[in-house]
Amino acid sequence: MADSLMTYETFQQLAGEQGLFAALEHLQSQGTPLEIAATFDALNPEAYWKQKDLAAVIALTTAGIQFCLHQARATTDPLEADSLRSTAKGLAYNLGSFTWPGWEEPGITPSPTEVKLGLAGAQLNLQLAYELQKPPERIRGAHWLLGAQLLAAGNFPQALDHLQKSVPPDPSDPSYRMFHGYVLLAQNLQSPGTAETEWNDLLKSLEAQATEESKSAYEQLTTAWRGLHRYLDSQKT
Repeated sequence: MADSLMTYETFQQLAGEQGLFAALEHLQSQGTPLEIAATFDALNPEAYWKQKDLAAVIALTTAGIQFCLHQARATTDPLEADSLRSTAKGLAYNLGSFTWPGWEEPGITPSPTEVKLGLAGAQLNLQLAYELQKPPERIRGAHWLLGAQLLAAGNFPQALDHLQKSVPPDPSDPSYRMFHGYVLLAQNLQSPGTAETEWNDLLKSLEAQATEESKSAYEQLTTAWRGLHRYLDSQKT
């Protein structure tokens, strides 16, 4: 992938002086399609992690996805087309992930409209994962993201189906318990108390193991539990 054409600071300056859409148009007028795609790919994580600007994230990911898919259809080079579609897939993943309320990321509070856009991103990410014949772990990751977004949408049966497909087939896989934890979370959301004992046992085992992997899984699962319950409760009022 080519180097980024523009820093986030330059993009912010252009958006401030000329408006967001003018900055996006300027970005798309620079360099080759692969260079422009690489710039979209580089800017949106910075907008999220450093600037906590979810509106900019959504603008960059949606514009970048459309640009990459359009350019992929226009090129006669199959390798360039695959590269552009792969970038579109990555942008769709970021759109789905960065708008998910289960992270409870400080400084980020996705609105219901932004969460719905994230669901669309997760759906596209899974579609492109299959079309591009990504490896099994990437396919499972795409199923996880769509399942996670469907939890936020309150569609628990479909969420559970995708989350079950995200679990590694080998129980000895280091990430197995984390992904299995999301299955239990979905079961508890769908029918409160159904898998509560298994959920609590899983958390205790992760806490007791005290490895970096288990600590990360424990924190992610407990944060997702809080974030999703808080978000879903907010939609009832």
